[in-house]
Amino acid sequence: MTPHFPFKLYDHRLVLTLFYMWLTYSTCHTITGTNNKDVQVQCSDKERDALLQFKHGIHVDHCGLLASWGGDPDCCQWDSIYCDNDTGTVIDLQLLGYVSDKNYSSCLEGTISGSLVELKHLKYLDLSGNNLQFDKHAMNSLGKLCRLQTLSLDDNNITQEFSQVLQSLSSCAHKSLVSLSLSYTQLWGSVPNIIDNFTSLEALHVGSNQLNGTISERIAQLSRLKVLDLAYNNLNGVVSSNHFSNLSRLNGLDLSNNQALVFNLSTEWIPPFQLERLVLRSCKIGPIFPKWLLTQQNLAILDISGAQISDIVPESFWSSVSSTLEQFNMSNNMIYGVLPDLATFQLLNQFDMSSNILSGAVPSFPENCFNLNLNNNKLSQGLYRLLCPNTEMNLGFLDLSNNLFSEMLPDCWRYFPSLTILKLQNNNIGGKLSSSIVSLNHLQALHLRNNTISGELPMSWVNSTSLAVLDLAYNSLSGYISPSFGNGFENLRVLSLRNNHFSMAIPSSLCQLSSLQVLDLSNNHLSGTLPKCLSDLTVMISTKYFPKTFDTSYTLPSFFFGF
Repeated sequence: MTPHFPFKLYDHRLVLTLFYMWLTYSTCHTITGTNNKDVQVQCSDKERDALLQFKHGIHVDHCGLLASWGGDPDCCQWDSIYCDNDTGTVIDLQLLGYVSDKNYSSCLEGTISGSLVELKHLKYLDLSGNNLQFDKHAMNSLGKLCRLQTLSLDDNNITQEFSQVLQSLSSCAHKSLVSLSLSYTQLWGSVPNIIDNFTSLEALHVGSNQLNGTISERIAQLSRLKVLDLAYNNLNGVVSSNHFSNLSRLNGLDLSNNQALVFNLSTEWIPPFQLERLVLRSCKIGPIFPKWLLTQQNLAILDISGAQISDIVPESFWSSVSSTLEQFNMSNNMIYGVLPDLATFQLLNQFDMSSNILSGAVPSFPENCFNLNLNNNKLSQGLYRLLCPNTEMNLGFLDLSNNLFSEMLPDCWRYFPSLTILKLQNNNIGGKLSSSIVSLNHLQALHLRNNTISGELPMSWVNSTSLAVLDLAYNSLSGYISPSFGNGFENLRVLSLRNNHFSMAIPSSLCQLSSLQVLDLSNNHLSGTLPKCLSDLTVMISTKYFPKTFDTSYTLPSFFFGF
């Protein structure tokens, strides 16, 4: 259960939406009006009535977003509404449905009426994160807003063909729209030719829908486009240089998780753009490293994982992005060769080249790198150099499992105060366990199974309160399990010590592990009777969700992972 780029432990829908909102508003959203308190001119009766009619269509308001609507005769004083200071006309309506301190997935539920057509000066409309129904009539009304610049309807129920939505918006709004965001709205169909009507667009987000057709080459006519997101759909067909011929301003491109998209770009092609964010996860890019990537010198985020590449990464690529790269993922390809020294990549925060066939040594990384995943390669050297850097590192997630390391496990954990998850299983790592590993205040998961680690369990480990997974199975550990072993592991959910050389009795202190869901002590030299109090650990039969972050690297019942 290795995390995939971008590395997130939170709901990816909310994270992506917030990222796109920030990007959209930072480039497009400059409110020309003032806040409610400064407005001197009241809104018109027509706009007030239109807003009240909109409120009437809302059946449920979990978060009280519309509580103030109707109380004051001036709608410019209502929450979430912004008016022009000179004319009193409504120019901005923001009813964002994501409220972090509420237990609801959305704030508003209901049906959008056509009354918003009366807000003829509206420039910014954000209804994202709600559970609102949009029929064709509602979309036609929005399409008549000739000054609309930003339209954000993410996480609602549009449930129409994408071409129908674009047709509805083409009555007038298409001339002014700068940002259009329709992610998670159950759209289907292709990216049609009519897309070329929206020549003012700078940001287009239609990710996480059910688009299942092709991408029209006329998208290249959006010459002002800066951000294009069509990720997590079922788009198919060929992507050629014709799709990008006029997109000289493009700096963000996400077509990820469209497995049937095939990139057919010649090795001589030079893109007209310089991208800062490129995500093509699971698209068919290979079999060779895309040479056009060598022209992209501003990349901060790059993800071409699972792109069917069987090649070596050119040295010139590493030098071209060394000063800009922040997040990098080329996992799940067939990339071979040796990694260069990456210590000079000062901005690098996340690096994932897991599930390739890299060999040689683990390179040096910058001290600010937080997430490093080189799982499932053929790396065999450099473990000591990586883990004993002689300077404090910011590393929080480290996965070097399923490689060919045979070095001794070093005792340099003081350099990793932020370490949360450590995965070194399925190597040939020897040596002894040090007391400093689980003394790390933030360590939640320690995976060392299937190595040649020997010696005894350090007595100081009994005070590790943050640890949730301790997997030391299939090693050569010996001695006994301390009678006080269960006293300090108050959050431990998985304890696996199987296939070692532990002896003597099973201590009754294990019964104090009240959060324990998996206990495996099999294939040791334990003796005595099984503590009766273990039957009190009822959480072991619970179907409570077991965090995927704490993958134990061996088969568990499916309910432990919430399937």
